[in-house]
Amino acid sequence: MNSSRSDVCCAFESPILDRVLPPVLILEFMFGLMGNFLALGMFIFYMDTWKPNSVYLTHLAVADSIVLFCLPFRADYYRRGKDWIYGDIPCRILLFLLAANRAAGIFFLTAVAVDRYFKIVHPRNPINRLGLGYALWVSLGLWGLIFLATGYLLANEHFFYNSNR
Repeated sequence: MNSSRSDVCCAFESPILDRVLPPVLILEFMFGLMGNFLALGMFIFYMDTWKPNSVYLTHLAVADSIVLFCLPFRADYYRRGKDWIYGDIPCRILLFLLAANRAAGIFFLTAVAVDRYFKIVHPRNPINRLGLGYALWVSLGLWGLIFLATGYLLANEHFFYNSNR
């Protein structure tokens, strides 16, 4: 089926989502908050020796904590039947945070995988001798790339009125 109409979009519409998603998102928020604070607390207060892998996993936990900030707003959005009441600026910020979380998850999991790869497959490679300073610089560079990749969401308006209501 091929359509050239400009008013067609690819979206999954289901009225049950408006009832099911809010409590699921709130539960995800509560459990995610507990889990991420526990993970960050373990990394910050109980980690005896920091290694590059620990740095990347800490940044991954920070990235996961970012998305938790968005969940109550998303739950309220679905609770109201997909009616966004917070205006354009919060819309931009929350979309940016969601996209940044997704990118950060990919980038930092990749950093963990590459670090493990070199440690296991190439144990004598000089990259394995690079320390925490290197991992911190890599993390800073990854956050810079994340902002460059998702920062456009802050500049453009994403708030619109649905004419189908």
